[in-house]
Amino acid sequence: MWLPIALVICGGSSRAVEPAAVSAPPPVHVEEASARVDAFTDGWISVVGPGGAVEVGLPKGWSVNAAWSADIITGATPRVATDAVSSATRFSELRNGVSVGANLASSAEWSAHGSYSGSTESDFVSHTAGAGAKVDAFGRMSTFSLDYKARFETTGRVDDDAYAETAAAHILDLGWTWILDRNTKGTVLATGEWDACSEALGCVASPYRKVETMQGLALSERHPDERGRVAAAVRVSRALGSATAVHGGYRLYSDTWAVLGHTVDLSLIRSLFHEALVLRGNARLARQGAASFWAAGYGGDSEWRTGDRDLGALTAWQAGVAVEGARFGVGPFSRLSLSAHLDHLWLRHDDFLQDTSHDAWFFGGGLHAAF
Repeated sequence: MWLPIALVICGGSSRAVEPAAVSAPPPVHVEEASARVDAFTDGWISVVGPGGAVEVGLPKGWSVNAAWSADIITGATPRVATDAVSSATRFSELRNGVSVGANLASSAEWSAHGSYSGSTESDFVSHTAGAGAKVDAFGRMSTFSLDYKARFETTGRVDDDAYAETAAAHILDLGWTWILDRNTKGTVLATGEWDACSEALGCVASPYRKVETMQGLALSERHPDERGRVAAAVRVSRALGSATAVHGGYRLYSDTWAVLGHTVDLSLIRSLFHEALVLRGNARLARQGAASFWAAGYGGDSEWRTGDRDLGALTAWQAGVAVEGARFGVGPFSRLSLSAHLDHLWLRHDDFLQDTSHDAWFFGGGLHAAF
């Protein structure tokens, strides 16, 4: 889901009106709070996702944060030849997720943080714990970051209480941001992930999805039980004057299933009326190759088989607009803002002949308060 991003670029404009004399905040105080609702629909599946977050400042450079989100899912995908059960029954599902974190920034040059997040639904439970650090260097012209997370998941079935398949993942993220000049900022990101999954089910497989073989049999989907992933991205942000900024990036993805992906994105931000109104336009193009075991049809003796259309070759275009209105210095708030966004996704499946196109809408909005 899209989240509002303030215009903060080196010599660009990011402003908060402050009184001439600012008193020190109390030892424990709310720094930020937000609430929002986002939605998704593609004509088959609809998702409504409310959520909220709060960050609290503590003494000696500590802060803690907590967030909650939910996904209310309804609908059914259309039936196609390689997927024997996707449209058999219309379903409704509720996902609940929570996260908590702590951050320590006892100096201006470095900070460390830890986090936990969990989500649950009727047939799936996930737990993720992580820790990381950021360090400013070279006169605070560069920032280096490192994050590690471990994720543990259990997949079940709503019609079988005894069914349980487990998976674990280890994720490492590295980042380097540097100020090129007073108007330009560059970022390089790298991430690696290793997934170890159930031998019976495999990674990213569904316990409900059946693959119809060329012999007319409906067999359970089965993917490899290990998957390694790597990705690298570069981003450049530049202020075009005091009220306009442009962001652009490229991301390369590869994994041990032979999936190769390329993504480019571009966004333009314009602030008006001294940042009381911020407008954003964005566009993204992604191209992905098929997994090594993807096939239009499978025999009954195939070691791996999938009915997941997203593991085939595909192309995705996404474009959208967002608007954010803000007031500064209102009562106890240093900044109070209201945002809304609308995005359209065009998805084309090159290898999935039964369903070559798939369009979707994302929309929503929220309220954010900084104290």
